[in-house]
Amino acid sequence: MSVAVRYRIANTACYVDSSLSEIGVGGALLTTPTPLPLETDLILEVTPPGAAALRARWCWAHCGGRGNHIN
Repeated sequence: MSVAVRYRIANTACYVDSSLSEIGVGGALLTTPTPLPLETDLILEVTPPGAAALRARWCWAHCGGRGNHIN
């Protein structure tokens, strides 16, 4: 399952369109063009089934570079 989202780095104005997958109790996989630095604070907008904004901290990198795990 994949959910359309957009995110921005805290204290920046530009949003990036992305998707969340592997959503579970321990976090989710955020697809990014390049890996984010560890402990990056994000603003994540989840569009469906309704808009909600939340803060997240990136804490794990997938070695293949396909995404970032957020908690």
